[in-house]
Amino acid sequence: MSSKNLTRSLARLLALLLGVAFLALACGEPPTKALEDAENSLLEAASVSECAEEEFRKAEEALAKAKQLVEEGEYDEAAIQAAKAKQLADNAKAAGEANWDDCQKAKNPPDTEGQFEVALDKMETVYFDFNESALTDEAKKKLQKNVEWMKRRPEAKVRIEGHCDEQGTTDYNLALGELRGQTVRKYMMQLGIKPDRLAVVSYGSELPVDLGLNADAYAKNRRAEFKVLQ
Repeated sequence: MSSKNLTRSLARLLALLLGVAFLALACGEPPTKALEDAENSLLEAASVSECAEEEFRKAEEALAKAKQLVEEGEYDEAAIQAAKAKQLADNAKAAGEANWDDCQKAKNPPDTEGQFEVALDKMETVYFDFNESALTDEAKKKLQKNVEWMKRRPEAKVRIEGHCDEQGTTDYNLALGELRGQTVRKYMMQLGIKPDRLAVVSYGSELPVDLGLNADAYAKNRRAEFKVLQ
């Protein structure tokens, strides 16, 4: 092959490689990390969203648009939109926290001291299936009532206590009790309770309410209870 032909061949090869590289850059990859960051920020903002409804709505819309752009293959635009969604979610969280006290007082006038004591009975215990931390439909209904109780009392803070039946090792039951408590906490946060109002502790199988060694007793002990701290 002559040097002239060799030069032409190399030029064609270089052009082909540049074309492939350009296509690869054009295609890109989905902005997975940016979407995850936006979703996490939105989840954090959800706990105070009722006091920053407009800001939270804009963040949700921006995230939805980012996901739509990913489906359409517009990854660069999706990354920009995801970053915008994260910023809007962070703004919503900041606004909700800043407005929280006034917002809650306006929505939920505090009860008198006597009414407060009577209402403590409304913090309902929730129960779990064997070896499970997932919430049943019945548990969710009870937690919705507990959330309404807390929204009417913006000064109240609660400790969620996770419990297990005695089946399983001590370490396993402590871990399962913690997971049950955290599951309850996360659900209540999604319904609008601020994170700093919800503490979690696990007692594993150390504090049974029923000492029996049968299925009925075990079912009563697989629970999450609520203690009002203030």
